[in-house]
Amino acid sequence: MCKFLIFWCFLLLNWSIYAQPLSDQDLQAEATYRSLDAALASPESVYKLDLRGQYLQKIPDKILKFKNLHILLLSNNALTTIPNYLAQLPYLRVLHLDKNELTALPHELSKLVQLQELNLRYNQLSEFPHIITQLPALRVLDVRDNQLKRLPFRWNKQNAALVELYVAYNELRDIPTYIGQFVQLKKLDIAGNFLAYLPRELANLQSITYLNISHNKKLSLEQSIPIIARLLGLETLLCNGMNLENLPKVFANLQKLKKLELKDCQAVRLPDPVAELQNLEELELSGTKLMYLSDSLPKMKKLQRLYANNCDLELLPYNIGRVPQLRELYLKNNRLEELPKSIGNLQELQGLYLERNKLVKLPESIGNLQNLYNLELQNNKLKTLPASITKLSSLSGLYVSQNPLDKKLLERLTDEMPTTYISY
Repeated sequence: MCKFLIFWCFLLLNWSIYAQPLSDQDLQAEATYRSLDAALASPESVYKLDLRGQYLQKIPDKILKFKNLHILLLSNNALTTIPNYLAQLPYLRVLHLDKNELTALPHELSKLVQLQELNLRYNQLSEFPHIITQLPALRVLDVRDNQLKRLPFRWNKQNAALVELYVAYNELRDIPTYIGQFVQLKKLDIAGNFLAYLPRELANLQSITYLNISHNKKLSLEQSIPIIARLLGLETLLCNGMNLENLPKVFANLQKLKKLELKDCQAVRLPDPVAELQNLEELELSGTKLMYLSDSLPKMKKLQRLYANNCDLELLPYNIGRVPQLRELYLKNNRLEELPKSIGNLQELQGLYLERNKLVKLPESIGNLQNLYNLELQNNKLKTLPASITKLSSLSGLYVSQNPLDKKLLERLTDEMPTTYISY
């Protein structure tokens, strides 16, 4: 009986030392060890180990002493292989192996049944590690910037609990139809591949809020939008580097969209369905070669940031002042010669960026922008500035270099606007 009690006491002692999976809240409160030697001084208390950027060529076997390890960060080293014994860390929840030189993962890692987040970005994977599909608790997977030519042919539905999937900038030519079984997926990044179409099953992802399909040169945005438009919960959509000349009307179905990027697309005008997105807060159009925005822009009642740098804009809509929440307006490197008077109605505007245009004058109404803190006018053709500019009481920076402005005017502005930094 005494031996039996001693045996159970031994088991309980080991359980108290090792079997201590923490809640997310408790784990956040634990210290992060950034030195292997410091961690070895108290191995039972090590839950988070950060060995990023330490020029490691292999993972030391001493790491097995950290039986309670939940988070292991090995990014930015020189690892070429992952040892089998890493699977002996029973509570490992987060594993970052990005920015290494890995070409494969050992099959034994499928035993990491607690693993929720796996980062393999910036490695040399040419084949998708099959063991990933066998990780039942996996929620976040990042395999961006590898050389993957295909995703696995099948994925066990019981292990399809992904919330975030990042497979951008590989060599993928298609997305398997089983993508539709990831019904908990909230973020999907498939940018920078060779996709020619999107599977219809993508429309099953009704939990998705973030989608990036940018820089798939063979992908037709016109054909893809009817599928994307069924993702009614979508809040962020990135379609950079695509053709949006004929944007289908169903695009306007995305009424929960808050951020839309159409950077470096082929278009000479802003498609009307974009202006119908009444909850949009951020619109990126830089490099799109637009000659004109849309008179329908004021329909975007919640638009706060508009980026239209490096386009071919010659005019702004006469009614741009009716975009009530606009706070940042980026119009660098265009062909604008003047601004509409209504721009003075943008009472929430804080930053106005007009560098490298052809402006010859500014409207007096610009002095009404009482919340403006930054005004960039470099590299234009301004010979004078409106008198009302001295009324900009919140202006902290005025940039007017590379304009044919009179030096006496600039000296006077410096005296009259003592709290404003004037660069000329």
